Amino acid sequence: MRARPTKQVAGRLEPVAMIAGLIAQRDERGTARGVRLHLDLLPDAQVPVMAEGARLERVFDNLIDNALSFSPDRGIVSIGVRRIESDIEVRVEDEGPGVPEEAREAIFRRFHSVRPREEAFGKHSGLGLAIARTIVEAHQGSIAVQSREDRLSGARFAVRLPVADEIEPE
Repeated sequence: MRARPTKQVAGRLEPVAMIAGLIAQRDERGTARGVRLHLDLLPDAQVPVMAEGARLERVFDNLIDNALSFSPDRGIVSIGVRRIESDIEVRVEDEGPGVPEEAREAIFRRFHSVRPREEAFGKHSGLGLAIARTIVEAHQGSIAVQSREDRLSGARFAVRLPVADEIEPE
């Protein structure tokens, strides 16, 4: 007898609590090369979104994984959460080489990967960001890669999701 897939159920969840949990898990396991994780919250960031928790967790886990892998030794990965009008924005910033402007859309395509030359071939599938975009868009949100505003090297991935109370009923 084959097991039936379980249906994912959307519910109200607070991205801040989810991200804080992911960071705590990483801190407990330790990160490679002494890279540190920092959570930066603005006071209005703790509002719920409507989401399938496991799927949204996969998005943030993937973004944190990528940021850790591109960070230099003893670098800092900052995860910022803030409210912008009727959205919550989660930013994951690293201190790595950044994403070239001409590759910023391509990295969201399946099997596309922009990796340092010294990294072993086959270590990454090039699917993570494509999956992340699909999940975020299914939650009526958006995901993009940007330059850091502070002019330091590195990439910023910004995920915007509608606040739960702002979603129009269907």
